[in-house]
Amino acid sequence: MNNVCISGRLTKDPECKELNGGKVVCEFVIANNGYRKDDTMFVKINAWDNRAKSCSEHCKKGTLVNVMGGLRENSWKNKDGVTIREKYICLLYTSPSPRDRTRS
Repeated sequence: MNNVCISGRLTKDPECKELNGGKVVCEFVIANNGYRKDDTMFVKINAWDNRAKSCSEHCKKGTLVNVMGGLRENSWKNKDGVTIREKYICLLYTSPSPRDRTRS
């Protein structure tokens, strides 16, 4: 089972793009605060198709969201031949946090 649940604030507005074949992907990063001030973790989130459209409409920089999805990893070789690995959450579900005081 590969489930991740995390809450955090968007660090900037989601960036959406349409790919060949009509698929839509929306990428954003949330900042999750730990128990200490210097314990902040930045987590990349990818949303696809209808979820991507929903995120682009309802989320903006500073929005506090609850995210649930699966942990994924992309890897590629950079121009120097070094393998780069990037972990992210593939979004299954998101909701505004009831604790978010920035919502109107």
